This record gives sequence, structure tokens and C-alpha cells, in this order.
Amino acid sequence: MTTTTPGAASRPRDTRTMLLPGIEPLPEPPDRRGELVRLVSESSQFRDGFSGWLHDNWAVWLRFEFEANKMRERGRRHYSARTIGEYIRHSTALRETKPTFKVNDHAWPDCARLYCELNPGAAGFFEIRGRH
Repeated sequence: MTTTTPGAASRPRDTRTMLLPGIEPLPEPPDRRGELVRLVSESSQFRDGFSGWLHDNWAVWLRFEFEANKMRERGRRHYSARTIGEYIRHSTALRETKPTFKVNDHAWPDCARLYCELNPGAAGFFEIRGRH
């Protein structure tokens, strides 16, 4: 998936690596943004506004899902959604010359809920508490 960077004379930007360039590019995922935003907006298990967050921060969600999958593939039975989120934040800050990563910490629990919803075999991977 590529997009054009505004004002960059039609230079394509690969959105799969925009969060963690030079680390591990994301595989080309199917475009499920509309489907997942709809799923979230129709469910009461996510906080108000998460569907908008998901739409606006699609690349963050893709990286979160990718990192959670890596931890599960490495045999972890439990992990922290907040740790994944902070890893994404930290890794992005190291590579950006002008910080642009601004994601509210309240997104990580909803990312964990969505991940478990989409991956039934991941039940118990994240500790899911009541919606606040």
C-alpha cells in the first residue's frame, strides 16, 4: 500500500514502513479498514470514539496487530498491549526528525480488545478489563 506524501512531488511513501522504517516492513494486508471501523462502531465493547481513532490511525493499528502476532509466534501466552503501544511510540520517535506520533494511551486497551475479537485463538493473550 503506497500513498503520496503531500508536497513531495508525487514521491510514493510506503505506509507499511512509515511507523518503523528500517525495522521490519509489514506484509501487505488486505484493505479491511472500512470493515473493522464498522465492526468497532457497532459494538459496545469499545470506548466511544475508537472507531474514529481506528480510521485515522490505521497504520498504528496494523503495526500493533503485527507486533502482537510476532509475540504470539514466539510462544508468549500473555503480553501487554501497553508495552506494544509504547514500543511503537519509542521506535517511531527514534526514527523521526520531527515528532509526529501522537496517540492517546487510551487506545491500547481497545486495540487489545479488537485483536482478541479478530483472533479467537488469542483469548487470554491480553488481560481485558471492563470498558472505562
